[in-house]
Amino acid sequence: MLRFLIIFCLVFGFRSALASTLSAGDIAIITMNADGADDFVFILLADISGTTEIHFTDNGWDSGTSNWGTASEGTVTWTFTGALSLGTEVSINNPQTGTATASHGSAVVSGSFNISGGGDQLIAYQGTVASPTFLYAFNHRANCWSPCSVGTSSLNSNLPPGLTEGVSALSTDPTHEDNWQYNCAVITGTRSELLAAIANVNNYNRNSSSTYGAPGCNILLPVELSYFEASQQIDNTIKLDWRTASEINNMGFEIERRANDSDWQKIGFVRGSDQNFEPQDYSFIDFEPFAENYYRLKQIDEDGSFEYSKILHIDIASHIGQKEMIIYPNPAKDELTIAQAKGLIRLYNLLGEPLKQYTIQESSIIIDISHLETGTYYLELIHENGKRNTRHFFKY
Repeated sequence: MLRFLIIFCLVFGFRSALASTLSAGDIAIITMNADGADDFVFILLADISGTTEIHFTDNGWDSGTSNWGTASEGTVTWTFTGALSLGTEVSINNPQTGTATASHGSAVVSGSFNISGGGDQLIAYQGTVASPTFLYAFNHRANCWSPCSVGTSSLNSNLPPGLTEGVSALSTDPTHEDNWQYNCAVITGTRSELLAAIANVNNYNRNSSSTYGAPGCNILLPVELSYFEASQQIDNTIKLDWRTASEINNMGFEIERRANDSDWQKIGFVRGSDQNFEPQDYSFIDFEPFAENYYRLKQIDEDGSFEYSKILHIDIASHIGQKEMIIYPNPAKDELTIAQAKGLIRLYNLLGEPLKQYTIQESSIIIDISHLETGTYYLELIHENGKRNTRHFFKY
Protein backbone atom coordinates (compact mmCIF):
# COMPACT_ATOMS: atom_id res chain seq x y z
CA MET A 1 0.00 0.00 0.00
CA LEU A 2 1.24 3.44 -0.88
CA ARG A 3 1.63 5.68 2.13
CA PHE A 4 1.85 9.43 1.91
CA LEU A 5 4.39 11.72 3.49
CA ILE A 6 3.32 14.87 1.72
CA ILE A 7 4.71 18.36 1.42
CA PHE A 8 1.77 20.43 0.17
CA CYS A 9 2.71 23.57 -1.73
CA LEU A 10 -0.38 25.17 -3.24
CA VAL A 11 0.64 27.52 -5.98
CA PHE A 12 -1.72 30.20 -4.68
CA GLY A 13 -0.42 30.19 -1.12
CA PHE A 14 3.14 29.21 -0.37
CA ARG A 15 3.53 27.34 2.88
CA SER A 16 6.90 27.49 4.53
CA ALA A 17 5.93 24.68 6.89
CA LEU A 18 8.46 22.44 5.23
CA ALA A 19 10.04 20.84 8.27
CA SER A 20 13.57 21.95 9.03
CA THR A 21 13.81 19.41 11.86
CA LEU A 22 12.88 15.77 12.33
CA SER A 23 10.07 14.56 14.55
CA ALA A 24 9.64 11.69 16.98
CA GLY A 25 9.82 8.40 15.07
CA ASP A 26 11.58 9.84 12.02
CA ILE A 27 14.53 7.68 13.05
CA ALA A 28 14.76 4.47 15.08
CA ILE A 29 17.68 2.86 16.90
CA ILE A 30 17.98 -0.69 15.57
CA THR A 31 21.32 -1.83 17.06
CA MET A 32 22.70 -0.98 20.50
CA ASN A 33 25.84 -2.53 21.97
CA ALA A 34 27.10 -2.18 25.54
CA ASP A 35 30.07 -4.44 24.83
CA GLY A 36 33.07 -3.57 22.66
CA ALA A 37 33.32 0.11 21.69
CA ASP A 38 29.56 0.75 22.14
CA ASP A 39 28.72 0.77 18.43
CA PHE A 40 25.12 1.55 17.53
CA VAL A 41 22.98 1.79 14.38
CA PHE A 42 19.96 3.91 13.56
CA ILE A 43 17.66 3.89 10.55
CA LEU A 44 16.01 6.82 8.79
CA LEU A 45 12.24 6.59 8.54
CA ALA A 46 12.04 9.88 6.64
CA ASP A 47 14.08 11.33 3.79
CA ILE A 48 16.57 14.01 4.77
CA SER A 49 18.26 16.77 2.76
CA GLY A 50 20.36 19.81 3.44
CA THR A 51 22.49 19.58 6.59
CA THR A 52 21.07 17.25 9.23
CA GLU A 53 22.42 17.01 12.77
CA ILE A 54 21.30 14.47 15.38
CA HIS A 55 22.66 14.03 18.91
CA PHE A 56 22.84 10.65 20.69
CA THR A 57 23.49 10.58 24.42
CA ASP A 58 23.70 7.96 27.17
CA ASN A 59 22.56 10.62 29.63
CA GLY A 60 19.21 10.03 31.30
CA TRP A 61 16.17 12.30 31.29
CA ASP A 62 14.61 13.29 34.62
CA SER A 63 10.89 13.94 34.22
CA GLY A 64 10.78 15.35 37.75
CA THR A 65 13.04 18.26 36.89
CA SER A 66 12.31 18.29 33.12
CA ASN A 67 16.04 18.20 32.57
CA TRP A 68 18.94 15.83 32.03
CA GLY A 69 19.75 13.66 35.01
CA THR A 70 23.52 14.17 35.16
CA ALA A 71 26.27 16.03 33.36
CA SER A 72 28.73 13.13 33.59
CA GLU A 73 27.66 11.31 30.42
CA GLY A 74 28.67 11.72 26.77
CA THR A 75 27.12 12.69 23.44
CA VAL A 76 27.75 11.62 19.85
CA THR A 77 26.77 14.28 17.31
CA TRP A 78 26.10 12.92 13.82
CA THR A 79 26.15 15.33 10.89
CA PHE A 80 25.31 14.72 7.25
CA THR A 81 25.13 17.20 4.40
CA GLY A 82 23.15 16.12 1.34
CA ALA A 83 20.25 13.76 0.79
CA LEU A 84 19.66 10.33 2.31
CA SER A 85 16.60 8.21 1.61
CA LEU A 86 14.16 6.64 4.00
CA GLY A 87 15.42 3.17 4.96
CA THR A 88 19.11 4.15 5.14
CA GLU A 89 20.91 2.46 8.04
CA VAL A 90 23.63 4.59 9.65
CA SER A 91 26.32 2.89 11.74
CA ILE A 92 28.20 4.80 14.45
CA ASN A 93 31.43 2.97 15.27
CA ASN A 94 33.84 3.25 18.20
CA PRO A 95 32.10 6.08 20.09
CA GLN A 96 33.47 4.86 23.45
CA THR A 97 37.03 5.55 22.27
CA GLY A 98 36.24 9.22 21.83
CA THR A 99 36.99 9.09 18.10
CA ALA A 100 33.87 7.82 16.40
CA THR A 101 33.28 7.15 12.71
CA ALA A 102 30.01 6.95 10.76
CA SER A 103 28.99 4.90 7.72
CA HIS A 104 27.38 8.09 6.35
CA GLY A 105 28.49 11.57 7.33
CA SER A 106 30.59 12.27 10.40
CA ALA A 107 30.37 11.60 14.13
CA VAL A 108 31.95 13.68 16.89
CA VAL A 109 32.08 12.58 20.55
CA SER A 110 31.91 14.98 23.46
CA GLY A 111 32.11 14.00 27.11
CA SER A 112 32.39 10.41 28.32
CA PHE A 113 30.20 8.23 26.09
CA ASN A 114 29.95 4.76 27.64
CA ILE A 115 26.91 2.49 27.36
CA SER A 116 26.99 0.38 30.50
CA GLY A 117 26.73 -3.39 30.35
CA GLY A 118 24.70 -3.17 33.55
CA GLY A 119 21.93 -1.42 31.63
CA ASP A 120 21.75 2.04 30.13
CA GLN A 121 19.85 4.25 27.70
CA LEU A 122 20.57 5.79 24.30
CA ILE A 123 18.49 8.88 23.54
CA ALA A 124 18.40 10.65 20.17
CA TYR A 125 17.43 14.30 19.86
CA GLN A 126 17.82 17.44 17.77
CA GLY A 127 18.23 20.99 18.98
CA THR A 128 20.27 21.98 22.01
CA VAL A 129 20.94 20.35 25.38
CA ALA A 130 18.79 23.04 26.99
CA SER A 131 15.95 22.69 24.47
CA PRO A 132 15.95 19.20 22.92
CA THR A 133 13.45 17.76 20.45
CA PHE A 134 13.44 14.03 21.16
CA LEU A 135 13.41 11.61 18.21
CA TYR A 136 13.89 8.13 19.67
CA ALA A 137 15.07 6.34 22.83
CA PHE A 138 16.34 2.82 23.57
CA ASN A 139 16.66 1.53 27.15
CA HIS A 140 18.07 -1.89 28.04
CA ARG A 141 18.04 -1.43 31.82
CA ALA A 142 15.48 -3.50 33.74
CA ASN A 143 12.61 -1.69 35.49
CA CYS A 144 12.88 1.59 33.56
CA TRP A 145 11.39 4.03 32.18
CA SER A 146 8.97 5.38 34.75
CA PRO A 147 10.02 3.53 37.94
CA CYS A 148 13.60 4.87 37.76
CA SER A 149 14.88 7.44 40.20
CA VAL A 150 17.11 9.31 37.78
CA GLY A 151 18.99 11.31 40.39
CA THR A 152 20.51 8.22 42.00
CA SER A 153 22.25 6.86 38.89
CA SER A 154 23.53 8.08 35.53
CA LEU A 155 22.26 4.77 34.12
CA ASN A 156 18.62 5.61 34.83
CA SER A 157 16.19 7.57 32.70
CA ASN A 158 12.55 8.46 32.52
CA LEU A 159 10.81 8.39 29.15
CA PRO A 160 11.65 11.70 27.39
CA PRO A 161 8.68 13.94 26.56
CA GLY A 162 7.17 13.52 23.11
CA LEU A 163 8.21 9.87 22.86
CA THR A 164 5.87 6.89 23.20
CA GLU A 165 6.92 3.47 24.41
CA GLY A 166 6.28 0.88 21.70
CA VAL A 167 6.34 3.55 18.98
CA SER A 168 9.26 5.96 19.29
CA ALA A 169 10.89 4.34 22.30
CA LEU A 170 11.85 0.82 23.38
CA SER A 171 12.50 -0.46 26.89
CA THR A 172 13.61 -4.09 26.97
CA ASP A 173 12.26 -4.51 30.52
CA PRO A 174 12.17 -7.09 32.04
CA THR A 175 14.78 -8.63 29.73
CA HIS A 176 18.37 -7.51 30.13
CA GLU A 177 21.20 -8.28 27.71
CA ASP A 178 24.23 -6.21 26.75
CA ASN A 179 23.78 -6.18 22.97
CA TRP A 180 20.65 -5.80 20.84
CA GLN A 181 19.88 -5.92 17.11
CA TYR A 182 16.56 -5.66 15.28
CA ASN A 183 15.94 -8.98 13.46
CA CYS A 184 14.12 -7.49 10.45
CA ALA A 185 10.86 -9.19 11.41
CA VAL A 186 8.94 -6.48 9.53
CA ILE A 187 10.57 -4.59 6.66
CA THR A 188 7.62 -2.98 4.88
CA GLY A 189 4.23 -1.56 5.77
CA THR A 190 3.01 1.74 7.08
CA ARG A 191 5.33 3.93 9.07
CA SER A 192 3.29 3.11 12.19
CA GLU A 193 3.59 -0.62 11.53
CA LEU A 194 7.35 -0.37 11.09
CA LEU A 195 7.80 1.67 14.25
CA ALA A 196 5.67 -0.76 16.24
CA ALA A 197 7.77 -3.70 15.00
CA ILE A 198 11.09 -1.97 15.70
CA ALA A 199 9.95 -0.95 19.19
CA ASN A 200 8.91 -4.54 20.05
CA VAL A 201 11.44 -6.35 22.23
CA ASN A 202 10.39 -9.71 20.76
CA ASN A 203 11.81 -8.68 17.37
CA TYR A 204 15.42 -8.48 18.54
CA ASN A 205 18.50 -10.65 18.55
CA ARG A 206 20.23 -10.22 21.91
CA ASN A 207 23.18 -11.54 23.92
CA SER A 208 25.79 -10.48 26.45
CA SER A 209 28.87 -11.94 24.75
CA SER A 210 29.22 -10.57 21.19
CA THR A 211 28.33 -7.32 19.50
CA TYR A 212 26.06 -6.69 16.52
CA GLY A 213 26.41 -4.54 13.42
CA ALA A 214 23.82 -3.09 11.04
CA PRO A 215 21.00 -5.60 10.45
CA GLY A 216 20.70 -4.77 6.74
CA CYS A 217 16.91 -4.98 6.70
CA ASN A 218 16.30 -2.98 3.49
CA ILE A 219 13.32 -1.38 5.15
CA LEU A 220 10.99 0.47 2.76
CA LEU A 221 7.79 2.36 3.10
CA PRO A 222 5.93 1.44 -0.10
CA VAL A 223 5.93 5.01 -1.42
CA GLU A 224 6.81 8.46 -0.29
CA LEU A 225 4.94 11.20 -2.08
CA SER A 226 7.44 14.06 -2.05
CA TYR A 227 4.99 16.75 -3.11
CA PHE A 228 1.53 17.29 -4.59
CA GLU A 229 0.77 20.66 -6.23
CA ALA A 230 -2.05 22.29 -8.14
CA SER A 231 -1.64 25.34 -10.35
CA GLN A 232 -3.90 27.41 -12.57
CA GLN A 233 -2.59 27.79 -16.12
CA ILE A 234 -2.92 30.86 -18.35
CA ASP A 235 -5.80 29.21 -20.24
CA ASN A 236 -7.61 28.63 -16.90
CA THR A 237 -6.99 24.89 -16.92
CA ILE A 238 -5.65 23.28 -13.72
CA LYS A 239 -2.39 21.34 -13.74
CA LEU A 240 -1.69 18.79 -10.99
CA ASP A 241 1.92 17.75 -10.35
CA TRP A 242 3.24 15.17 -7.92
CA ARG A 243 6.42 13.21 -7.33
CA THR A 244 7.06 9.84 -5.71
CA ALA A 245 10.41 8.97 -4.15
CA SER A 246 9.85 5.21 -4.45
CA GLU A 247 7.04 2.81 -5.38
CA ILE A 248 6.09 -0.76 -4.56
CA ASN A 249 3.16 -2.47 -6.34
CA ASN A 250 1.78 0.88 -7.45
CA MET A 251 -0.75 0.35 -10.24
CA GLY A 252 -1.48 4.05 -10.53
CA PHE A 253 -3.43 7.12 -9.46
CA GLU A 254 -7.04 8.00 -10.00
CA ILE A 255 -7.54 11.77 -10.03
CA GLU A 256 -10.70 12.82 -8.24
CA ARG A 257 -12.36 16.23 -8.20
CA ARG A 258 -15.37 17.82 -6.59
CA ALA A 259 -16.92 21.25 -6.45
CA ASN A 260 -17.94 22.79 -3.16
CA ASP A 261 -20.41 20.49 -1.32
CA SER A 262 -20.61 17.98 -4.20
CA ASP A 263 -19.59 14.33 -4.49
CA TRP A 264 -16.14 13.22 -5.61
CA GLN A 265 -15.86 12.26 -9.27
CA LYS A 266 -13.08 10.43 -11.09
CA ILE A 267 -11.76 12.64 -13.88
CA GLY A 268 -8.67 10.68 -14.95
CA PHE A 269 -6.11 7.97 -14.30
CA VAL A 270 -2.30 8.03 -14.45
CA ARG A 271 -0.43 4.74 -14.59
CA GLY A 272 2.16 4.17 -11.85
CA SER A 273 5.64 2.65 -12.08
CA ASP A 274 4.74 -0.51 -10.12
CA GLN A 275 8.21 -1.11 -8.63
CA ASN A 276 10.64 1.78 -8.69
CA PHE A 277 13.14 3.17 -6.19
CA GLU A 278 13.98 6.35 -8.07
CA PRO A 279 12.00 9.64 -8.03
CA GLN A 280 9.12 9.64 -10.51
CA ASP A 281 7.27 12.76 -11.68
CA TYR A 282 3.60 12.75 -12.67
CA SER A 283 1.17 15.36 -13.96
CA PHE A 284 -2.46 15.68 -15.02
CA ILE A 285 -4.38 18.58 -16.59
CA ASP A 286 -8.00 19.28 -15.80
CA PHE A 287 -9.26 20.97 -18.98
CA GLU A 288 -12.75 21.73 -17.65
CA PRO A 289 -12.41 22.80 -14.01
CA PHE A 290 -15.15 24.32 -11.90
CA ALA A 291 -14.90 27.86 -10.54
CA GLU A 292 -14.01 26.27 -7.19
CA ASN A 293 -12.15 22.94 -7.22
CA TYR A 294 -11.03 20.31 -4.75
CA TYR A 295 -8.60 17.59 -5.87
CA ARG A 296 -7.25 14.39 -4.37
CA LEU A 297 -5.30 11.36 -5.57
CA LYS A 298 -6.52 7.82 -5.09
CA GLN A 299 -3.45 5.61 -5.20
CA ILE A 300 -4.30 2.02 -6.17
CA ASP A 301 -2.09 -1.03 -5.61
CA GLU A 302 -1.89 -3.97 -7.98
CA ASP A 303 -4.01 -5.99 -5.52
CA GLY A 304 -6.78 -3.38 -5.63
CA SER A 305 -6.13 -1.84 -2.24
CA PHE A 306 -6.04 1.94 -2.24
CA GLU A 307 -5.38 5.07 -0.23
CA TYR A 308 -6.29 8.72 -0.63
CA SER A 309 -4.00 11.71 -0.49
CA LYS A 310 -5.05 14.84 1.33
CA ILE A 311 -7.04 17.45 -0.54
CA LEU A 312 -5.91 20.46 -2.57
CA HIS A 313 -8.20 23.43 -3.15
CA ILE A 314 -8.09 26.03 -5.94
CA ASP A 315 -10.63 28.80 -6.50
CA ILE A 316 -10.19 29.88 -10.12
CA ALA A 317 -12.57 32.81 -9.81
CA SER A 318 -10.31 34.58 -7.31
CA HIS A 319 -7.31 34.28 -9.64
CA ILE A 320 -8.73 35.25 -13.01
CA GLY A 321 -6.62 38.05 -14.47
CA GLN A 322 -3.59 37.17 -12.34
CA LYS A 323 -0.77 35.72 -14.41
CA GLU A 324 1.01 32.64 -13.19
CA MET A 325 4.77 32.38 -12.94
CA ILE A 326 6.38 30.06 -15.50
CA ILE A 327 9.82 28.48 -15.00
CA TYR A 328 11.92 26.48 -17.45
CA PRO A 329 13.75 24.24 -18.06
CA ASN A 330 12.72 21.90 -15.29
CA PRO A 331 14.82 20.01 -14.24
CA ALA A 332 17.59 22.59 -14.68
CA LYS A 333 21.36 22.48 -14.30
CA ASP A 334 23.03 25.91 -14.53
CA GLU A 335 20.38 28.48 -15.41
CA LEU A 336 16.66 28.85 -14.79
CA THR A 337 14.34 31.20 -16.69
CA ILE A 338 11.50 32.78 -14.73
CA ALA A 339 8.83 34.18 -17.03
CA GLN A 340 5.49 35.93 -16.65
CA ALA A 341 6.52 37.22 -13.25
CA LYS A 342 6.69 40.74 -11.86
CA GLY A 343 7.32 41.47 -8.22
CA LEU A 344 9.44 39.92 -5.47
CA ILE A 345 10.68 36.34 -5.89
CA ARG A 346 12.19 34.32 -3.07
CA LEU A 347 14.18 31.09 -3.48
CA TYR A 348 13.79 28.39 -0.81
CA ASN A 349 15.38 24.98 -0.32
CA LEU A 350 13.37 21.86 0.51
CA LEU A 351 13.61 22.64 4.23
CA GLY A 352 11.81 25.95 3.67
CA GLU A 353 14.95 28.00 4.35
CA PRO A 354 15.24 31.22 2.29
CA LEU A 355 18.35 31.28 0.08
CA LYS A 356 17.99 34.40 -2.07
CA GLN A 357 15.48 36.92 -3.34
CA TYR A 358 15.06 38.80 -6.60
CA THR A 359 13.08 41.89 -7.57
CA ILE A 360 11.72 41.60 -11.11
CA GLN A 361 10.61 44.77 -12.88
CA GLU A 362 10.32 43.16 -16.32
CA SER A 363 8.33 40.08 -17.32
CA SER A 364 11.22 37.59 -17.19
CA ILE A 365 14.64 36.94 -15.70
CA ILE A 366 17.36 34.29 -15.93
CA ILE A 367 18.95 33.25 -12.64
CA ASP A 368 22.17 31.35 -12.02
CA ILE A 369 21.60 28.08 -10.11
CA SER A 370 24.93 26.41 -10.87
CA HIS A 371 26.06 26.84 -7.25
CA LEU A 372 23.05 24.98 -5.81
CA GLU A 373 23.34 21.39 -4.61
CA THR A 374 21.34 18.70 -6.37
CA GLY A 375 17.78 18.64 -5.06
CA THR A 376 14.34 20.24 -5.10
CA TYR A 377 13.86 23.99 -4.61
CA TYR A 378 10.89 26.37 -4.47
CA LEU A 379 10.35 29.85 -5.92
CA GLU A 380 7.73 32.09 -4.32
CA LEU A 381 6.37 35.04 -6.32
CA ILE A 382 4.79 37.87 -4.35
CA HIS A 383 2.65 39.96 -6.70
CA GLU A 384 2.27 43.71 -6.33
CA ASN A 385 -1.27 43.13 -5.06
CA GLY A 386 0.01 40.81 -2.32
CA LYS A 387 -1.08 37.58 -4.00
CA ARG A 388 1.43 34.75 -3.89
CA ASN A 389 2.16 31.65 -5.92
CA THR A 390 5.01 29.16 -6.06
CA ARG A 391 6.76 26.79 -8.40
CA HIS A 392 9.16 23.99 -7.61
CA PHE A 393 12.12 22.92 -9.72
CA PHE A 394 14.72 20.19 -9.54
CA LYS A 395 18.42 21.09 -9.77
CA TYR A 396 20.67 18.32 -11.13
